[in-house]
Amino acid sequence: MSEILYFNTEEAVGVYLKTGLVDKIYQLCEEAYPNETGGILIGKYNSNFKHANVTMITGAPADSKAGRTWFYRGTTGLQELLDELWDTQDSYYLGEWHYHPDGVSSPSIQDLIEMKAISMNEEYNCPEPLLLIVGGSSIHQTFNCSVYIYLRDKNRLFPFLKSK
Repeated sequence: MSEILYFNTEEAVGVYLKTGLVDKIYQLCEEAYPNETGGILIGKYNSNFKHANVTMITGAPADSKAGRTWFYRGTTGLQELLDELWDTQDSYYLGEWHYHPDGVSSPSIQDLIEMKAISMNEEYNCPEPLLLIVGGSSIHQTFNCSVYIYLRDKNRLFPFLKSK
């Protein structure tokens, strides 16, 4: 299965994402349309913490809530899954993904607030969470995907560029 590389030259960090995972995210977005949806990104960083390898995504947990312009990701089953993946694959929480139906794959103010909260919450143990946003819709065949990293010391989201 091929991989997509997203890279940020300013911070010299990258994200590897299998194309099959992007396809799975698009499928979950199509199923949720016209509502928002989301889940978490799971994987690990390389030894120098310059490249994240996203190896798994989840859909919205059963206790999630969603509407046309909002999404609150639930937590049911996530801790158990993360504990199991840590024990068996040394994989862990890397960040969040969510869908802006008929919208753009750019972060909103709420997205920035959420990423800051995650970076500050010791329970996540993720000071620099990734954020993958899908925009568009399957109806118009316009899904697009953007990836960001929140840097706590700079209090902002930095975009990744998709490598060709």
